Amino acid sequence: MVPGTAAGYEAGETPPLRSPTLLDAALFAPSGNTTGISRPVTQVSRRDTDLGLTVQRRRWHSLSPLAAGQPPTWGFSRPVPLQVSLGLQGEVFYTDNIASEPNDRAQGGTVLELSPIIRLDVGDVPLEGGPVSQRTEYYGTLLYVPTLHHLVDEDETQHLQHVFSQVGRFTELSHLSLRVDYDERIVSSSDDTSPEDTYTVFEVAPAFDYHLTPKTRLRTRLAWRDITVADGISNRTTWTGEAGLEWAATPKTTLGLGTELGRLDFEQEEAGRQEYAQLLVVWRWRPTAKLNLYSRTGVERREFDKTPPKSTQYSPVAAAAVQWLATEQTRVSARFRVGNEPSIVENGALFQDIRFGTEVQHDLSTHWYVAGEFQLIGRDYDTGRRETEPATRLTLGFRENPDPGANHLHVELYLHWRQRQRHDEPETADRTQVGLQVTRYF
Repeated sequence: MVPGTAAGYEAGETPPLRSPTLLDAALFAPSGNTTGISRPVTQVSRRDTDLGLTVQRRRWHSLSPLAAGQPPTWGFSRPVPLQVSLGLQGEVFYTDNIASEPNDRAQGGTVLELSPIIRLDVGDVPLEGGPVSQRTEYYGTLLYVPTLHHLVDEDETQHLQHVFSQVGRFTELSHLSLRVDYDERIVSSSDDTSPEDTYTVFEVAPAFDYHLTPKTRLRTRLAWRDITVADGISNRTTWTGEAGLEWAATPKTTLGLGTELGRLDFEQEEAGRQEYAQLLVVWRWRPTAKLNLYSRTGVERREFDKTPPKSTQYSPVAAAAVQWLATEQTRVSARFRVGNEPSIVENGALFQDIRFGTEVQHDLSTHWYVAGEFQLIGRDYDTGRRETEPATRLTLGFRENPDPGANHLHVELYLHWRQRQRHDEPETADRTQVGLQVTRYF
C-alpha cells in the first residue's frame, strides 16, 4: 500500500471499521474495488486493506485515486495518460428516526440524494503490485462530488460538497505525495452514521515513503485538519505527524515500529488543547493466500490544557483484523479496535472507543451478491457518560460487470438498523433505514 492512503487521527473510510494511518497497510488492499460512492462492494480478491485506530468514515473515499476502479468516460494514453470519468449516484431511503433522537422524540422521514461524480486522472497512480516500468513518474487526481440532500417530508434541501485532489511522484525507491481533501458531513447521510461521526473536514497532508532496503521501508506523514461541527461547539484544528519503520522478516510476515504525535486546538476556550503521543508495534502475517491477520498495539500519552484542569492520561491503543477468503464467492472479515476520540456530542470531552465489527459478502452469481454486517461500539466518556451502539446492515446488490473498471451500473437495496443506548441516563435511540442506491457511470 502506498503512503498517504488516508490520514491517521480523525480520518475515516467508507468501509466499516476502517480509518487508516500510515502504519496500516494490512490485509487485502483493494485492487480496483470502487463500484459505488458510499458503499463500495468488493468484487475481486483483495490484497491489503487499511486498518487504523480511528473510526470516523468519509463517504467518498472509495473514489480516491488509490481505489482506481471508476470506469473511464474518455481519455488517452499518450504522450501522458489522461482519463476523465463521469457518473451519477441517486439514492432514496426512509428512516423512522431522521435525526437519531431518543425514541420518545423520534420522527420518520424520507430522503432523496443525487450526486454527480466528476473525476480527472493524469498519469498512472501507483498501485501495489503493479509493474514499475508501466508507471509514470508523476501523477495527479481531482475528484468533485456535489450532493443534493433533500428531506422530502419537510421540503428542505441541502447542498453538500466534496473535493479531493492528490499529486505525487513515484520511483522504484520512493513515493512523495500531497493530498487535499474537503468533505462536508454536516448531516448524517445514506451511511446512517452516528452523531459522533458527523462533521465536515478540510485536510492537507503530505506523505513520504522510502525503501531503505528491499525489505525495509520508512513511512512518514504530516496532516493539518480543520474539523467543523453543525452546532460549532466542538470545532477544532488538528496537527498530526506519523512515522514508521517496517521490515519484511519473511515473505509472509512483516514487523514494524512507529509513532504518532498530535495536537488538537478547540475553538471553545474551555475545551482548550490536547496533545498526544503514541508508540506502536505492528505485525502482519499472511499464512496462506486466503487468510490475512493484522495487529497494531501500543500506548498513548495524552496531555490536556483546559478548564477545569485534567491530569495526563495513559491508555492502551490497539487494532486487530482477520480477513478470510472462504471461497471464491465468499469473503469474511472481522475487526477490533481500542482508541481515544474527541467528542462531537459533548464539548471538549474525550471518550475511549471500543469497537468490534464483522462482515460477510457472498456472490450469488456473476451479477448478484448479498452482504451482511454487524458492528458493536462502546464509548466511555471522561465526563461519566457511557453508551453502546450496535448496528446491522443487510444488502442485496447487482453489478453490471464483475470487472470494476468496466462496471457502469451498480444497484444496492439495503436494510440498516442502529441503536444508541446511554447507560448513565435512561435514554435509547433506535433507527431503522431502508433504501435503494443506484450508481451509473457513463
